[in-house]
Amino acid sequence: AAGEQRPTMEEYTRVVQTWLDHWDKLERLTQTLLPSAEHLYDELEKIRAEDFSPFVVQYCRSLENEILLKLFGSYHDDVRGRVPDIRSFVASDLVIENTKRFAKSVLDDKRKYTLGEMNFTMKLLKDGGRTLSNSKLLQDFRAFVLRYFDQKVLEKTFLERIDDITENLRNKAAHPALVPKEVAEKCIEVVRLSLCELLDAYGAGRPVISSAAGS
Repeated sequence: AAGEQRPTMEEYTRVVQTWLDHWDKLERLTQTLLPSAEHLYDELEKIRAEDFSPFVVQYCRSLENEILLKLFGSYHDDVRGRVPDIRSFVASDLVIENTKRFAKSVLDDKRKYTLGEMNFTMKLLKDGGRTLSNSKLLQDFRAFVLRYFDQKVLEKTFLERIDDITENLRNKAAHPALVPKEVAEKCIEVVRLSLCELLDAYGAGRPVISSAAGS
C-alpha cells in the first residue's frame, strides 16, 4: 500500500534481540548480517518466493563470521603474540594429513576459512582424539578455545549441528538449486540455536591464571 511504513534496520535488530540474549557479544559484521537476513526473509516471504537461498546464505554467514573471528582469527592473533618461531611450532603439523591445511593457514596467517574447514578442525579437538594426541598445534588451539569458551562448543551435539548447517544449508544454498521456504525455516531454527549456544559458551571458559592478573 502507498505510504506503508517499512520496518527499519533498528526494528530488525530488535527482532534479533528477541531470540538472542547476547547481542553485545556479537562481532560488528554479524550485527549487520543478522538484521539484514531477517529483512531478506520478510521480503522473500512477501513476494511468495520459491527460492530462499539468498536468506539461507546470509543467515549461515552470521554463524560463520562468529566462529571465524572468535575462535580462528583470535587464535591467529594469540599464537603470534606468544610464539616467536611459528614455523618450527607448526613444523610437525605440516606433515600430518588432517592438520596440514590448518597448520599452513596459521603459518601464513591466512584467515579465510570456510564453515566446513573450521568445523573439520574443531572436530579434531575432541578429547581423546588420535590426531589431537599427535598434534602440538591442535593441543595448543584446544587450550586456547577452552580458555575463552565453555567446552560445549567442542562437544558432539554442537559440532554435528554445524556439520548439518554446512552440508545441508550453507553449501546447498550456494549452489544452483531452489531452496524452499521449509528449508529456510529449518535454517532459522538451527542457526539461532547454534548462535545462542556459541555466545552462551563465550566468556565461560576456564579462568586464565596469569601473572599479569593484578596489573
